[in-house]
Amino acid sequence: MIGNDNFGKYKNELQIVLEPHSDPRKNLVGKIPPEELMLLDFVKPWIKFKFVPKN
Repeated sequence: MIGNDNFGKYKNELQIVLEPHSDPRKNLVGKIPPEELMLLDFVKPWIKFKFVPKN
């Protein structure tokens, strides 16, 4: 999810959300397929990574 303008100082911040929830201050921008969730083990604070669309 990405924080929108209503999210204050956290707007434009990417959040990987593990539990379903609804917050009007955040916009869902994508989903990680269940078979690729193990890749989250490699995402650490301040590490650079990118999402690549699956064709």
